[in-house]
Amino acid sequence: MKSLSLILVILLWFSGCKNQDQLELISILNEERSIFCQLTKMKESIATDWDQMNMLLEQSLSPDMPEAEKNNILKVRNASLIRMFESFKEVDTSVQMALLSLEEKDRKMVEKIVELKAQLSDLSKRKNVLLKKMGGNFMTELAIEQTTPCLE
Repeated sequence: MKSLSLILVILLWFSGCKNQDQLELISILNEERSIFCQLTKMKESIATDWDQMNMLLEQSLSPDMPEAEKNNILKVRNASLIRMFESFKEVDTSVQMALLSLEEKDRKMVEKIVELKAQLSDLSKRKNVLLKKMGGNFMTELAIEQTTPCLE
């Protein structure tokens, strides 16, 4: 009877560990999804900001500027490159300041993206260790949950 109890305790302990691993894996996948959603939101935000900047630029550029040059300025989404255009020096100071502000926001966003990608890398390593430990069978059950779109 004592050995049967020991076997039951061992079996319960292993099943408890598996459930704990599953919970940890779900937590990791939720963190990953949250980060992917943050990255998507950031990408949309900066695209919107650059669209607004391009509208400001377009309104500020001289009407007699060659169309090719105007198109080139408006296609570039890089503050340093935009400032290299001679015609940018002629735009309103408020537009130049808006570009500086957007450049700073871009810089901060790049730092945040690097940080988030490092977190994703760490989560991926943890996830792979857990999957090896669990045999990888649990992922099929979670695949449907992970296709849920970002709700933010």
